[in-house]
Amino acid sequence: MKKASKPVLRGSARQIPTQHECDSCGKVLDALRLDDLWVEQDLTSEWRVALRLVSEHGRPVVGEARVFPIESRTQGPGRWSAEEKGSKAAAPAGGLPTEILRRVKLGIAHETFPAVMRYQARHLKDDPFDIMGLDSIGISRAAVDSPKRPGRRGQSDLFYAELARDYVALVENGERAPVQELAARRHYSPGTVSLQIYDARHARGVLSESPRGKAGGHLTMYGRRLLLEGEHANE
Repeated sequence: MKKASKPVLRGSARQIPTQHECDSCGKVLDALRLDDLWVEQDLTSEWRVALRLVSEHGRPVVGEARVFPIESRTQGPGRWSAEEKGSKAAAPAGGLPTEILRRVKLGIAHETFPAVMRYQARHLKDDPFDIMGLDSIGISRAAVDSPKRPGRRGQSDLFYAELARDYVALVENGERAPVQELAARRHYSPGTVSLQIYDARHARGVLSESPRGKAGGHLTMYGRRLLLEGEHANE
């Protein structure tokens, strides 16, 4: 039997008719965008498993598992023809064998969680996942880092020092959602700010480590020096 393939993260967006009121502008929308994230793995040459990822307090968890026939390499994430054909859809001879179900490993989703954060920063309209939620499942934040991330080298260390200063101030003032608040002030998505905070700690050295799984940290000596030099430059 063919060896299972490497798990792959796949995302898709869909719209559903609605009379939903927009949280930001208050307008009534005719359609609501929903983003789906799936971890897919080919179990054999005939069968594929798809694990739907959902957010549990910012932590990616598996909310659904589907096993279905591989019909083409271009079929949508988590989908096969039964969604259009119903009981008239065709399956491999004999249907789904128990042996295939035994090959489903929900733990494969963990391998893709760092990719989830990078995908969120680039593609998702909302930001259901929080980079700090990875700590609670034993995923290193360093695994989220990507040398191909757009704009990583586009900002100065002073930019990150100012970001860290504002972040620390929010935390010390008791803000319960400092990343979301900072994102609103700076006109970025919360996912992008989460990655910027990570870079401020690990790539730029201007923000210290936080307690495991919690917001926090303080400006490093280097970060404070950058802010002081920036103030003198503006005098």
